Amino acid sequence: MRIHISQDHHLQLILTKFYNMTKKRSNYIYKFAGKIINRWKRISDKNKPYFYQLDIDNENIDKIFVFQNKLQRTEIWQDIEQSNYLGKKYGFSCKNYMGNYGLIDWQELNSYENK
Repeated sequence: MRIHISQDHHLQLILTKFYNMTKKRSNYIYKFAGKIINRWKRISDKNKPYFYQLDIDNENIDKIFVFQNKLQRTEIWQDIEQSNYLGKKYGFSCKNYMGNYGLIDWQELNSYENK
């Protein structure tokens, strides 16, 4: 028995599936280690940092984004602004927003040795 589905209904099913996949993916916290190798500042209209892009030395992920309102601790934003991350390796906790990783927390890894 075949059931005919209208194009509108078919499109709605696809969009619902996509929305559920995206919603589920953004609920997970992705954890990985890396060292920040570069920082890019994006400026808002009010000449304040809107967000930062951090380039990292992880073999699977090359950049993460930092938005001040998404961070669990305000000290992280201050550390990034003051470049207090230099020469340190971190365990990053991120959420995936539409394919991009957004930082929510980090922890310095003390056992890192420069290679």
